[in-house]
Amino acid sequence: MRIGDLITRGAKYHADKLASVYKDVHLTYKELNQRVNKIGNALLQDGISKKDRVGILCFNSHYYHEIFFAISKTGGVATTINWRLSSRELDFIINDAEVKILFVAERYWDKIKPIQNKLKTVKKYIIIEGSIPETTSYDNFMAKGSSREIDIKMYPDDTFWHIYTSGTTGRPKGVLLTHRNLLADSEHNIIGNRLNQDDNTWVLVLPMFHIALKITILVAYLNGTMVFDDSFDLKALCELVEKEKCTHLLLGPSLWNMLLEFPNLDNYDLSSLIYSAYSTSPMPETLIKKLIKKFPGINFFSTYGLTEGGSSLTILPNDQHIIEGSEHLTRRLRSLGRPIKGVDIKIVDNAGQECPPGVIGEITASGDNIMKGYWKLP
Repeated sequence: MRIGDLITRGAKYHADKLASVYKDVHLTYKELNQRVNKIGNALLQDGISKKDRVGILCFNSHYYHEIFFAISKTGGVATTINWRLSSRELDFIINDAEVKILFVAERYWDKIKPIQNKLKTVKKYIIIEGSIPETTSYDNFMAKGSSREIDIKMYPDDTFWHIYTSGTTGRPKGVLLTHRNLLADSEHNIIGNRLNQDDNTWVLVLPMFHIALKITILVAYLNGTMVFDDSFDLKALCELVEKEKCTHLLLGPSLWNMLLEFPNLDNYDLSSLIYSAYSTSPMPETLIKKLIKKFPGINFFSTYGLTEGGSSLTILPNDQHIIEGSEHLTRRLRSLGRPIKGVDIKIVDNAGQECPPGVIGEITASGDNIMKGYWKLP
């Protein structure tokens, strides 16, 4: 199965269900699939073939949603690009990935313009929400594509997502994730977190260039609804949750702390929230206890992982979020939980031998979610 097949199936069996929401744009699965196909066919007309890189430099939105899934249907590789980077850093990533077509939001064009003549592999720029001389507008690009289904032969181990790590130990490395990796990660999370198709409306605040974009795959698997927020504003987030009756929210601990301290928090009806995941950094025990008491209707769970793992390796499910009782139970809040279903975890020493409990070692993981490898690296 291709990642894009999830949208095709949604259109076939849940045509009128809401799939994608951004501001005043509300797309059903049928409408989203038509737009995905139009973009995908337009990419094919412009020469994109298997393994070709298509870059996305865009804000959280339905645009990102449909471009990402459109690329998956063509056999191309989605290269998601961090808009927080400088022009110099973007120069390295776009050239390193050998991007052939680059979708760029007009608001980020000022970062591309200074390096445009250095981006030797980019053959076309497609501008989202705006127009730039000698580029193609998003609407015009989509208009030339057919809405017919795309039939490109692909395999589960074909690379679909080329995503760069933060590069904290040097230059960013391109992680290669396959259709199998990403579908397996979704399945692991659905089973591990006991997710289902009921009350399944996710709001995505974390930037979509981040591995958090994988949530769109999981939600498509469940035929759920994605709601996109590009404001990074607590007031706007609360208004969005209240308006769209969002049920699932993914935030990092720092954002949860900001939300908890938001002065006007009690002015909003957030009672629709029933699930919330936290990850990206350790959650202080005092903070998660405050959150559980403040939001008793939310089932909190955490995952630990890394981009190379697609990204979930361990899970601390809601029933292990114990805030009262004996120490051997409450201390689980300070842990990373247990290996998520489908992943085998070991702690090994320098010789590769498994360490006994309580001994510090290196984490190793195996499973169908683990990356194919690094781009242009051993």
